[in-house]
Parts: sequence; structure tokens; C-alpha cells
Amino acid sequence: MLTFVGTEDEVDSYLQHLLKDNVIDEDKALGESLEDYLASSPSSPDITCFSFVIEAKSAFVGRTIANIDFKSAYGSLVVAIEHNLLLRMKPSRNTRLAAGDRIWLIGESGLAGNLINAADAEVIDRGTPEGVVAQTDGLL
Repeated sequence: MLTFVGTEDEVDSYLQHLLKDNVIDEDKALGESLEDYLASSPSSPDITCFSFVIEAKSAFVGRTIANIDFKSAYGSLVVAIEHNLLLRMKPSRNTRLAAGDRIWLIGESGLAGNLINAADAEVIDRGTPEGVVAQTDGLL
């Protein structure tokens, strides 16, 4: 099964490329919200999408995504950052975090608590950033 995440426009563009190259069949392609996908995927580990705001006192202020190493240290992937009310999908690993930034992550539920504690923050939302979808080829 092939699964990818992005904004609706990114997913549509990538899907059109896959269809054009006959990588997938149109009748087997299924798009759904990331939240619905995570809730309905029986083969995936216990994964959740959540966000938190970087507080001024957080140890994450001024550090880059690469420096924090969310994937190795916390089993999480940064999927978006809201900075000054602008949502940026798939931020660069060199993105420097600032107080007030809202970070959206996908990660193992059991490790999310460790990340929230390290960030000195609280989960403010469980769900997905507006307009983010998951696309799957539907083959299990």
C-alpha cells in the first residue's frame, strides 16, 4: 500500500502524476482526511496527529527541527508549522522554531507525552491541520 500526506493540491498533483504514469489505477485510489485515515488504519501502530504551541520558556525556542530530531528522540514527524498565523506544510529540517509557533506532528501515541513534556507544553489539538489529506492506493 502506498500512502502519502500533503495539502489537497499537493495530493491531487502527485496523484495525477501516478495515474499518468500508470503507477496506480484510478478506481483503487482513495483520498481521505488524515484524521480519518489514522483512525481507520488497522495495520498502523497507535499513531496520532497533534499540535502544541512553543512557549517562550520552552527548550525548543531557537532550535531547528533537525537539532531537536523529533523522529529519533520522540518518534514523531513534523508535518506543519504555523508561524505568525501562516501554515507551512512539510517545513524544512533547518526551520528554526520560535516562541508562539504551533507545531503539528504525527507520532506514536505512547511517545507523544514525552515530547510534550520536553517541549514544556500541552497538546492543544488532536486532529490535523486544515486541508491536510492522506492518499492511499487502496491496495492492502
